[in-house]
Amino acid sequence: MLTLPEARARILDRARPLPAEDAAYLDAVGRVLAEDVLAPRQHPLADNSAMDGYAMRAADLAGASPSTPVTLPIAGESAAGRAFTDPVPPGACVRISTGGNLPPGADAVVPQEDTAPANPGCVAFLAAPAPGAHIRRAGEEFAPGDVLLPAGARLGPAAIGLLATCGLTRVRVHRRPRVAILSTGDELVAPDRAGERPDVLVDSNGPLLLAACQRAGAVVTRLDQRPDDPGAVAAWLTDALSDADVVLTTGGASVGPHDVIASAWQAAGVETLFWKVAMKPGKPLRFGVPDANRDLVPDANRDLVPDANRDLVPDANRDLVPDAAGGAAPLVFALPGNPLAVLTGLELFVEPVLSVLSGGPADTRLRVRLPLAEARPGGGRLHLVRADFVDAPQGPCAFVPPRQGSNMLREAAVRPLTCVIPPGEALQAGTLVEAFAAPDALAGRAVTVD
Repeated sequence: MLTLPEARARILDRARPLPAEDAAYLDAVGRVLAEDVLAPRQHPLADNSAMDGYAMRAADLAGASPSTPVTLPIAGESAAGRAFTDPVPPGACVRISTGGNLPPGADAVVPQEDTAPANPGCVAFLAAPAPGAHIRRAGEEFAPGDVLLPAGARLGPAAIGLLATCGLTRVRVHRRPRVAILSTGDELVAPDRAGERPDVLVDSNGPLLLAACQRAGAVVTRLDQRPDDPGAVAAWLTDALSDADVVLTTGGASVGPHDVIASAWQAAGVETLFWKVAMKPGKPLRFGVPDANRDLVPDANRDLVPDANRDLVPDANRDLVPDAAGGAAPLVFALPGNPLAVLTGLELFVEPVLSVLSGGPADTRLRVRLPLAEARPGGGRLHLVRADFVDAPQGPCAFVPPRQGSNMLREAAVRPLTCVIPPGEALQAGTLVEAFAAPDALAGRAVTVD
């Protein structure tokens, strides 16, 4: 059984960024650049004013002050979109607005606040500017050929605005991962049948995974349910492997009489790279890829009983099987059936893979260290528990609600943290533990780094 870090390493070793494609810049929000974006021109294009005020030769205002103002005639106006193109006459000024081009001959701008009314057509200056004051120089933000956005950058609002500034309306971004999702189990019903019978369960795993994949920027191509039938699951897997980058199933991942994933994988030609991770919840997680040496069309007459003696250690030198789109072979995850176990596997393993396939980093969550608000019992496996921030006299702490189980989503829905409780001895209140959270979980909180 692998440790959590070992499992992550083996999974991420198989993940590669997907091929690049052209996208309209307004459709590329949240996507990752596949190549550097270079500036096609300088910005600003010309010297312009950073203030509303007046442009002139600084030498013409030598000695100006509130007690000894200097008055200059106004020769014209330069506004954004309406430049004053004539040279500024010696001993005169030009009214200028923020963003207005600096007139030829002017070398300073005096803000409106440092002036006073004077004779008609004139303005009194109450301060002597230094040459270059309040001027945005041409090309000061970037020059032609500068790297505006590096490959690997995720496009947010500022990046989209920068692209628009340069007139760059198309970009090369990594393709969105295609994800196929299957919930398995004879007991599953759709959400609109909730409460019909006490012996059935609503499929919450499918909607949970759909929401998470969409939030991660993936495209969900299939969202289905199948009973505990190895042949039906194998047939679905065969279809999903033909066009998905990531295949997710929930349920049937363990060794019970109704757990069909192991046999369905064999029938569909999926090679198990590992099974079981030493963590709670989510231990019976299975990860694999299509078998490079096997036809993916299942043999209907093939024995579906898995070989219990098969070595599950992956061959480190095995090549990735290319898919039709030029990427790597689909990555296949069999997650457990309990919803909190599904969510835990999703956060620890699937989300990092979706990020890497999209061209981003593997670490998608913030990691912090916090003292426990209360003591925690020890255990034989690493335990991932949902927690929240609480304020204590010694500072922020992690509060872990006592009622948590792999079948319970309530705490995960409202608690922003997942605390990592290591195996072994009980932990006393105040013990520092690592926690991870979605980036927005710390919104509104001040974070200090020692």
